[in-house]
Amino acid sequence: MTAQRLRVGQLVSACDPDALAERCPSYSVRSRHGIVVALIERQAAVKWIDYRGLQHDTCVLPAAMLCAGTLDAAARTRVIHCRRTDTALPCLTPVLVPSDAEPTIEIRELRITSSRSTESRTGLTFHTVRDANVALHALADAQEAFQSTFGPDPASAVSGADTVVVYRTLYTTIYRLDHCATAGFSRPAPAALAG
Repeated sequence: MTAQRLRVGQLVSACDPDALAERCPSYSVRSRHGIVVALIERQAAVKWIDYRGLQHDTCVLPAAMLCAGTLDAAARTRVIHCRRTDTALPCLTPVLVPSDAEPTIEIRELRITSSRSTESRTGLTFHTVRDANVALHALADAQEAFQSTFGPDPASAVSGADTVVVYRTLYTTIYRLDHCATAGFSRPAPAALAG
């Protein structure tokens, strides 16, 4: 894939998983999908997703090592709890975004334990709600063993947003869409995020 065909927020996968595993420490054969977080000349900075969730390390890779990612329809039906009625894969038509445009949507992570909750940025930003929802689908699919719940988010400040809730033994993680702080939108109060 060429750098001109990549965009920030795009779902990607490895063209050659073995070669990528040698070059990128945060990639493993269990990392079926990644998200482009930045474009640097002919390279792409990618965060990979595996069964533990989003990897916090970013790999800068040549664009030629990446392929456009597609969600596996069979994997999507295995998500334990899906509150969506439309389980069709999203349309894969290319999105035309000006090269100097700043992403306006981000995925935020809310982690809830028995004693406290913390909210943090994931570093994933997007130009379109569709790209952001595809990334949420990939997060839900990768963590299906932890009974991930995927569905529409009526409380989101982003119109058409989905949300993912992952139930683990000691904590629950909620991935939600929000407007980037630089986009000039106000964010809801943290109490609204838990509801």
